Amino acid sequence: MGRLSSPAEFLMTVFLIVGASFGGEAGALLLASETNAPPTGPATEQRFPPLTVPAGFKATLFACDPLVEYPSVIAIGPKPGTLFVAHDYVTGLGVEIVRRDEIRILSDTDDDGYADNSQLYADGFNSIQGLAFHDGSVFVMHAPRLTALQDTDGDGVADVRRNLLDGLGLPPEDNSNRLHCANGVVVGHDGWLYPCARRSRMRCATGGGGPTSVSSWRNPPLPSGWS
Repeated sequence: MGRLSSPAEFLMTVFLIVGASFGGEAGALLLASETNAPPTGPATEQRFPPLTVPAGFKATLFACDPLVEYPSVIAIGPKPGTLFVAHDYVTGLGVEIVRRDEIRILSDTDDDGYADNSQLYADGFNSIQGLAFHDGSVFVMHAPRLTALQDTDGDGVADVRRNLLDGLGLPPEDNSNRLHCANGVVVGHDGWLYPCARRSRMRCATGGGGPTSVSSWRNPPLPSGWS
């Protein structure tokens, strides 16, 4: 199975990511790229039942445990054969915060269609519930913030970080139900950002109406060279 020709085709056909629940201390969790675990490959797909998809579509396994832990959201990566994935330890490990969230880049380095490397891109986030990549920037929704990241030197690690919005719900320390604040972010065809927030003791109004339980809005795109 060779590398797919476009990011859109890549996301539609190799999007299956399966998270594993590991026991023990959160600080002891390791990834396959940091251990001697076998790589993901055709034999790995036999661990999971096949997906039923419409005619003309194909779904294949791209990554699973131990490359992936507590995945919450994904986004197209910076080049073909890569994918951003958020590891949501804040929510996945229970109410007590024992480890902050991180974003990793999964890569297919040998062009066989399966991820074989996981690299830390950025960490220190609240519960990540939205992720989008556009024009060199990664946008992260992690209540109560919308944050933008950039890797300016191309080493696969974010070296610029900027909080674009704050006050999107409550921080995880004040909200045990962390799935009802900042829920997602999408880059529209017009280049604008479309975040979404679910009300959690937060009032959001759309148009001329009153407070709503769900609110979405758009933000102008970042100017070139925003860092």
